[in-house]
Amino acid sequence: MFANKTLTIVLVFLAALFLFVLADYFRLFGSSEKTFIDMTELNFRTIDAKSGALVTEVHIRCFQKRNQNACAEKESPGIGLITAVIPIKIVKDRSFLFDHQTKIQGTADPKLHIMFIHNDYNNPVKTLMVNDIPSLAGQTITIEFNRDLQK
Repeated sequence: MFANKTLTIVLVFLAALFLFVLADYFRLFGSSEKTFIDMTELNFRTIDAKSGALVTEVHIRCFQKRNQNACAEKESPGIGLITAVIPIKIVKDRSFLFDHQTKIQGTADPKLHIMFIHNDYNNPVKTLMVNDIPSLAGQTITIEFNRDLQK
């Protein structure tokens, strides 16, 4: 008799728990959006366009409309490499137990311009779409430098 009542209580509890999880999955209790900043790192390999030799002592400057400091330069992970740290605003639609949708919050300018600065070369600019930046993390992007003939 006691085992029967215990089994019934356990089964009712498990059914209620299952229904709660199912209702939360379908957002019956509602959901909320949370915004946070994700710092994304992009690595760039800098080379001379003619010789293919690595170019060192390169610095970066990132800019967008109404945002003149859109990234930061991080200490180089190796010779001929430069790392840009770019803040990206992420919006998550979240219920109690589940993340339902994650998206990148738009900016005033959807393009990020990264200028590579070196005294002996022309300063190339690489333009990236803000929405593409998270998918580029972990890759190494090659930037070619041409000699500045006016100096």
